[in-house]
Amino acid sequence: SVPVASYAQGIAKAVKTYLKPILDCTYYLEPGRIISTPSMSIVLKVMDVKYPGMAITDGGINIVGWEQFESNYFPVIDLTNPSLKEIDYRLYGSLCTPDDTWGYYCYAKKIKEGDIILIPNQGAYTYTFAQNFIKPIPEIRILK
Repeated sequence: SVPVASYAQGIAKAVKTYLKPILDCTYYLEPGRIISTPSMSIVLKVMDVKYPGMAITDGGINIVGWEQFESNYFPVIDLTNPSLKEIDYRLYGSLCTPDDTWGYYCYAKKIKEGDIILIPNQGAYTYTFAQNFIKPIPEIRILK
């Protein structure tokens, strides 16, 4: 990882090089997601394998807000049967709606009922989009 001071210096250099020549004004920036995103992950459990290539988890995308997984890619990792390669696998949430999709690929050798699934880098910003819909927003567990 890069120290915050070095990261800020890199941003300042980019602003001076690319933005200042176009628009000479005062710029205010904050690192935001680069700091908060790695701070939180979502852990799910595979509750049912409907057929090869499709499974249902115990949590729905109300945990992250509807729009998050429609446009952003996040890796989905099977911690029970991990692999360095993604396999084609549809992982759905438990809300029974067509948009309740965690992903179409998973870093896994295989997926079976009871597997623990990790969706890393969800951070504090993602949590603010969580909604009570069919199921409540799950509690946060702090790991030390």
